[in-house]
Amino acid sequence: MTVLRPEDGNADESVYFAANPDSRTAVSGVLSRIRRYRESLRLSGRAAKMRKNWIAWQGFGPRGDADASRVLSDGEQGELIRTTVNHFASLVNQACVLITGTKPAIKAVPTSSDFDSLAQAQFADALNDACERDLATPQKEAEAALTMILMSEVCLLQDWDARVGKDEMVDETGRVLKQGDVRVYVLTPFDYVTDPDVQDVQSHRWIAWRRRVNKWELAADHPQHKDRLIGSSVYRDAVAHSTDGADSFELRKREQERSDKGHSDEVYVWELRHLPTSACQNGRLLRFVTEDCILYDSMNVAQAPTEGLDGEAAAGTHADAGYPYQDKDGGASLMSVIAAPEYIPGIVDGHTPFFDLLSLQEGVDLCAMIFGSAINSGGLQNVYVSRGANIAAAKITGALNVVEFDGPNPPIAQENVAISPHVMEWANALVTWMRQRVSLNDVVVGEPSKGMPAQAMALLRAQAVEFHSRLQASYERMVEQDRSNVLKLYQLFAHTDRVAIITGKGSAWAAKSFSSASIGKVARYAVEAVNPVTKTLAGRVAFAQPLLDTGRITIEQYLRICQTGRDEPVFDFVRNNQARIQREKEMLMQGIGLPPMLIDPMTGQPALDPSGLPQFADDGNEHIRPLITDTHWLDIPEELAVLATPEVRDNPQVVKAVSELVHYRLSLWRTMDPAIIMLLGGTPPPPPMAPMGAMPGVGGGTPQLGAGAGPSSGTGQPPGPTPERQPRLPQPPGNPITGQQDLQTSVTPSMPQAA
Repeated sequence: MTVLRPEDGNADESVYFAANPDSRTAVSGVLSRIRRYRESLRLSGRAAKMRKNWIAWQGFGPRGDADASRVLSDGEQGELIRTTVNHFASLVNQACVLITGTKPAIKAVPTSSDFDSLAQAQFADALNDACERDLATPQKEAEAALTMILMSEVCLLQDWDARVGKDEMVDETGRVLKQGDVRVYVLTPFDYVTDPDVQDVQSHRWIAWRRRVNKWELAADHPQHKDRLIGSSVYRDAVAHSTDGADSFELRKREQERSDKGHSDEVYVWELRHLPTSACQNGRLLRFVTEDCILYDSMNVAQAPTEGLDGEAAAGTHADAGYPYQDKDGGASLMSVIAAPEYIPGIVDGHTPFFDLLSLQEGVDLCAMIFGSAINSGGLQNVYVSRGANIAAAKITGALNVVEFDGPNPPIAQENVAISPHVMEWANALVTWMRQRVSLNDVVVGEPSKGMPAQAMALLRAQAVEFHSRLQASYERMVEQDRSNVLKLYQLFAHTDRVAIITGKGSAWAAKSFSSASIGKVARYAVEAVNPVTKTLAGRVAFAQPLLDTGRITIEQYLRICQTGRDEPVFDFVRNNQARIQREKEMLMQGIGLPPMLIDPMTGQPALDPSGLPQFADDGNEHIRPLITDTHWLDIPEELAVLATPEVRDNPQVVKAVSELVHYRLSLWRTMDPAIIMLLGGTPPPPPMAPMGAMPGVGGGTPQLGAGAGPSSGTGQPPGPTPERQPRLPQPPGNPITGQQDLQTSVTPSMPQAA
């Protein structure tokens, strides 16, 4: 087998690089693909645009020859004054705040609708809030949004770091093993590598990425590589400066001017994550610093150190575990999400409209230079006098001077600053064009017209958000996958109990323990779309003001909505109640209704509670169990709507479940305390009706369904009416031809009566 060196720009192509059993050859394949990816960035021009955006946002100008923090001189004799007005950074920050200003609504999605899954989902919601505090996920996501807007792409990567957390145990070597915890990394396009030729982002099967790690800590964990690690640094990366400046962007200006390059304590550790595929059946996790310094290889765990970079032995990545980010059901993930404001049609490269602002920013800086140079050369006032004039000045007091002169013409002060009005017009046009290109109008940048109403400002701001709808969708998708990946990491590696500070519904703080088993039945997190109008202060005020005026919310709730834009605490009951109604409708569609009635063993009749309502038995199956505190005036119309579908009306099990539930809710509604109905914003129940004769029923004469439609008994059969209580209803007239009664139109009472 011929093995090519990584500096040749290729590796052994007879075997798929990720499936090659030789770790060194596999690393050569990874290095080859890193160079190829960066070369594609350079050839497409994206690398240069990314670097220009990056340095322009910092105030160094698109060309890197300016400095917004000071005034520079230019020209042959320093006659030009270079002033940088960093309008570009202002627009970038405004777009970032516009997208991330309102916290998205995040909900845990359970794997099923059983009680245990729902309880775990509720805990996962609280755990997500704890992760926002402990892992700073909102700050990481906001940083990723800024990177995405500025550089056209970003990778938000999740990793399990077994070197942090509480002490768990001591291994045979005496090293203390930690519990481990989640780390979230924000990676620029120069810090991760993917296949640039795939069809779309969803087609990525592998990702290589790098991070900075202290080389002395690595040397302590990997003593066999100590000499190689100590001689390495971030300035001598395995692939640094390999593609004509494509990597030079990541070295800041102050680092470029340092004279002690090579003395950094940090080194880049590269990691390859490859999903299990037909080409690489078990997947692969490979970590290395250089080709000669391989820290971990999941395909050759026996040859690699067992502790690894992040302590794989403690984290559960054993030799027989294969790809570590794979659950027991076979689902595997790269634990990363790549996002872009928009994608170039036909290819997988990301794009940002802020690339188009670089030339306009140069025009703004040019206008600023013209203004500064004109003021510098002629800003000081000159006094013109006649030749040979005899002028003398005597100071009286303070700043008062007496000027004496000979001759008829007094001295004249002459203004020397003359700037063409076209310069100002062009500067204003440039700023307007920059705002129009990224749809950031005057309201968004904080310059609304005087007297503009709040509704109009909300509309203009909403239009700006709608322009960035794809960016907004990318951000929400990134947040959703980030939180889901964090949850998945806890499900995979949090094998021992750990403590999280959980905030309850009443803002009560409590320390609760959890492990992977505590959240195993939660599938993922879902992000609810946010109305663009609610992302603005004017929109939130316009939304909350009518609620305050009508008494639907308090002044405290009004201020909360205006400040945060979140109405979950205000309308939490409404949303939860609607979710309950929807879940019960789905159960009715399956024919699941009320539980079987509890039978009194003494009388053989349905057991009733003191209010006259039937009591239900617990048969261990799933049923709908209404409470007297439910919003029955909302539930009944929704449940009756289930029968509106023609296919459902032909299903007797569904018709029976809906009919039983509706009549039972009517009974509960009529027995509710009027004060509870008023507090819930409900309406009084309709009066009981007994058509075609009085039919007393449970709950103060409320009619109930009978055989085939009423609540079933504990024996599985509906309780039938007793003969002595059988109501005698009027019968229809007989057939005038045959003299017999039409049985199809006869009314047969079939309603169970209260005992």
